[in-house]
Amino acid sequence: MKKAEILSAVLIAAACLAGCAKKAEAPRPIPPAPVVLGEAVQKDVFKFIDTLGTANSLQSVKIVPQVTGQVVKINFKQGDYVKEGDILAQIDKRPYSAQVLAAEASVAKAKAQLEIDELDAARNKKLAEQNFVSKQAYDTLVARVAADKAVLKGAEADLEMAKLNLDWCDVRAPISGKAGFFNIDLGNIVNANSPSSMITTIEQTDKLYVDFFVPSARQFEVQDLMKKRGGSLDLEVSYIAGEKLNGKTAKAKVLAVENRARYSSSTLALRGVLDNKDSLFWPDQPVKVSLDMQEVKSAILVNNAAIQVDKVGHFVYVAEHVEGGVYKVKKVAVKLGQLYPDGSYLVEGLKKGDKIILYGQLRVADGALAYSATEQGVPFGADGKPIADPQQIQKFIADATAIKARLEAAAKPAPQPDAKPAAKSENKSAK
Repeated sequence: MKKAEILSAVLIAAACLAGCAKKAEAPRPIPPAPVVLGEAVQKDVFKFIDTLGTANSLQSVKIVPQVTGQVVKINFKQGDYVKEGDILAQIDKRPYSAQVLAAEASVAKAKAQLEIDELDAARNKKLAEQNFVSKQAYDTLVARVAADKAVLKGAEADLEMAKLNLDWCDVRAPISGKAGFFNIDLGNIVNANSPSSMITTIEQTDKLYVDFFVPSARQFEVQDLMKKRGGSLDLEVSYIAGEKLNGKTAKAKVLAVENRARYSSSTLALRGVLDNKDSLFWPDQPVKVSLDMQEVKSAILVNNAAIQVDKVGHFVYVAEHVEGGVYKVKKVAVKLGQLYPDGSYLVEGLKKGDKIILYGQLRVADGALAYSATEQGVPFGADGKPIADPQQIQKFIADATAIKARLEAAAKPAPQPDAKPAAKSENKSAK
């Protein structure tokens, strides 16, 4: 009995205390989300094909001697720039000088023999006409003269060949360019026209080819644009690293399209010509190339940081100014086009001047409220500059919070009237 009385007293006291307790405080309002805003920009741009290519020499020559002999002199240093006609190396000339002398002697001998036989034929011509010499004997003399002339021509040809071999002992540069490393040292024996006897190479570096590939599906587009632009297309060449060597790039002209597509890779080869007088690029160097294609007038560009994606597709958050420093967020679907080196996307679905959210997308959703701030969350004032005074920041946040609360309250649907009293009155009337 006593236990029941005690329990009843506790319950009564708890009820009294509960009645005296203060009502729970209402939750504090949440301010709008800070976001970093950018702007959709309108300007004329080119679409382009971004790919990789290779820089190649306009002229690349392997210096291989055309005569056999010992290398007795080398007249260039490894890596030198040489001019067309410079003597790069010399092969021992003595055997070839002797061959020239022997050939000259053969020519002189052939000339002398020809001269004797011509005199002999001339003397016997009149005798043959008077039948003092048989016609057969005279024809033999005439044939001997013809044979002597042939022998003389052969001797003269041997002499020209001997002189040519002597001249080839001076190994000359056939083009102007940069010499490579030594493959043959002084004193070595080289063999005529043998790849193993290559002395060095010369690469033309002041102008380069730029060879690259594009999808073969774009072949018609490329060739159609080349026709419209006078047979060439503009090409930008840069280093693959992306640093562009402190911003340096080079312009080239695409002048040739390969006469067939590459079936195995579904690509088409193009060749541009690059002016490389500053030696920015080097033969056989892989490069990044951007081929200018169709011009797009009044294109809309946005920073790629604004681009979001969901299961439907790509979209951006557009911030529409509402009141004070508060913006309403709207989700806008966009169609992506070209991505440019500065990080901007060509898009469809926006207009010039649209405020777009660059950072802070995870804090908002379609229809949410936000305010413009720096990446550190510092709000921007009416003058467009970050607010530096802490008290002004607190005032801005408080005002933005109040605006948000008012707008959210106005957006809430009106409370529905209670339907129970009406039901009772209906029941009474029914009775």
